[in-house]
Amino acid sequence: MAETYLLWGRRAGARRADLLWPVEIHAVQVPAFGLEINLFQEVLLRLLQMGVKDLDELAKLSALDRQLVAFILAKELQPYRWIDHRFDLTEDGVAALEGRAPAAGTELVMFAFWDLVSARWMPFLSERPPEIFPVDETAQRPRFLVDRDSGRQVSPFVLRQPTGERKAQREALAPALKQFQREHARDDEVAADYSALQFLDDAPQFGRVWIQAFVVDGDLYPWLVTDPFQPDRPDRALRETLAGLVQGDPRLQDWLGQRLSLRIEAPDMHDGGLGATLRLESQVSELIPSSQDPAVELIREYTARVLRLVHRLRSSAVALPEDLSSAVVHSGSCLEALLQWMLLRWPADEAEWPDRWDRRELKGWLAALPLANQLSGDCVRALESQSSKTVLQAASGRNQPMKALLVAALLSTHRHESHPLRRAPINALDWKLIGLRNKGGHATGARLQRDPVLDFAEMSLHWVNLFKNHY
Repeated sequence: MAETYLLWGRRAGARRADLLWPVEIHAVQVPAFGLEINLFQEVLLRLLQMGVKDLDELAKLSALDRQLVAFILAKELQPYRWIDHRFDLTEDGVAALEGRAPAAGTELVMFAFWDLVSARWMPFLSERPPEIFPVDETAQRPRFLVDRDSGRQVSPFVLRQPTGERKAQREALAPALKQFQREHARDDEVAADYSALQFLDDAPQFGRVWIQAFVVDGDLYPWLVTDPFQPDRPDRALRETLAGLVQGDPRLQDWLGQRLSLRIEAPDMHDGGLGATLRLESQVSELIPSSQDPAVELIREYTARVLRLVHRLRSSAVALPEDLSSAVVHSGSCLEALLQWMLLRWPADEAEWPDRWDRRELKGWLAALPLANQLSGDCVRALESQSSKTVLQAASGRNQPMKALLVAALLSTHRHESHPLRRAPINALDWKLIGLRNKGGHATGARLQRDPVLDFAEMSLHWVNLFKNHY
């Protein structure tokens, strides 16, 4: 069966690897999106709406070249059905100008892409997928001309199509499209209704979309993967999927390591090697699963940083002061991100709280929490000094230090019977270790020691893992 190759663009720069990702291409009929207009189109539409229709006058008032105005009118506004032949705005033109979807009943034929590797819909639709053709269609490995000026050709790594049935789940397309709209639509745009979505083909076309793995020096992950539809952006889901493929395919691991100039076998986690990166990915996922929730992804990022620093401190003969400082800062940030996620998942209702309270009142509230095990005296003493202002701000903005976030999260347990803090081992928190965060984050002159820093890091990782079934 003939394959279709699709290329939306490639990143510039060195240390990159081109790959072809297997997909099924499905034709679908969907309600038309409100097309996003650019500045030139918006200016001309508004002038037309005001009754200005003379070409010279439009060019003068818009400060655009006359030929450019004529091109936009004939090649963009009229084909989009935003204006008619008299240059009057249509209903769709008004809708586009206001950022709304076109008139009811307007539909488009577009193409959706079923990822055959991860068995999910890619959250993107394309009206005209950009097809690219091999230089020699009879060659076993396709080569493509990527620079006509230099004649440069590229032969991407062709990922194997997974074995076993990975039938497209048509009922899952609408949620993927809603995700696409959330990511790309403006805040005031009317959400599209996908209830009338229809598949137009019984036999989808097999194809491959072009992606790139690339190196970002200094990033948490030594290599990332491009979003195939927006190559300037990294795609977290594709990176994690590709990392899983690399672990099970020595040929791909060797090829990718050579293209990105990464060492395959790495003695420890901080050397930037490909194998080390894959092991780090695996360890992070053991503690906290991948998620589409940005709050969970923030916890994953800090978890990865803490894990990397733990391995570095354990494997180094001498612990560097900057590593010790980074470890306590990221360990504290990891706990704060965890509590921020809790306040999003189980929000506090600060409107039910008084505007002000004193230390004695807060102490009484902490003693009356609906917890399986009441807070210990040490824990209450560590938290009772939190001011009403910082706790209220922690509940509403989630931008306060850990103790204020924890108090807000604890107070929210009254509203949520399923809150995981009700049964969490809060009394096991070591407040002396948590206090290391201030020593690492500020120029206090205090000297950090390896063993307490590692204990703090392990405590943070343990707390991340405690809520694994709730992410």
